[in-house]
Order: sequence, then C-alpha cells, then structure tokens
Amino acid sequence: MAWVVAEPEDCWNLGVVREADAVFCGDHCGRIDVRDLSTGTVRATLKGQNGTTGTLWEATDGTELVSFADNEPVVSRWRPDGSRPVTCVIAPGWPPDRSVQTVA
Repeated sequence: MAWVVAEPEDCWNLGVVREADAVFCGDHCGRIDVRDLSTGTVRATLKGQNGTTGTLWEATDGTELVSFADNEPVVSRWRPDGSRPVTCVIAPGWPPDRSVQTVA
C-alpha cells in the first residue's frame, strides 16, 4: 500500500528501518516523526535533535537510527525501539564554518 505525507515539510529528510517497521521523517525544526512503514501513521515524535534534521541513516543492523544535523555540529543516535536517544555534540561552542576547506 502506498501512502503520502500531507505536509512535505514534515518529512524534509527520511530514513527507513525495516527491522523497526518504521519510516523516520525529520523536519526543519529537528523533530523526527516515527511513522508506520505500511500505513504512514505517526507512532511517536523524537524531539531531542538540535538544529535542522539532516540525513538519517540506519545503523547497527537496524537497532539504531543516526541523524547528522544539517546546520549544527551535532550527531544524534536514536534507538528505533523508543528506549532512548544518545546525542554527541561534535564541537561544543563552535558554529560550523562551511567557508573553510581542508586541502589534502
């Protein structure tokens, strides 16, 4: 069965974790909706993300969801079973400077 997200802004980035039977939709405010893979129904909302949600990746054989913030130096790890998030700030106190390039 196909389903559609009514407000595309609610699913700016998405990741699928088959083991959790879920689609994770991240928005511009950093929230991640956990949606049922079959129906698209929102099961829960994860609110611990900092900054705009960036790419979402499945990790550790479907037992973790990893989110790289789009505009903040933050990587968030979530457990799709809803047990708890684990967040790590990459560079506390320093904003990302995208104008700096490293030459190898």
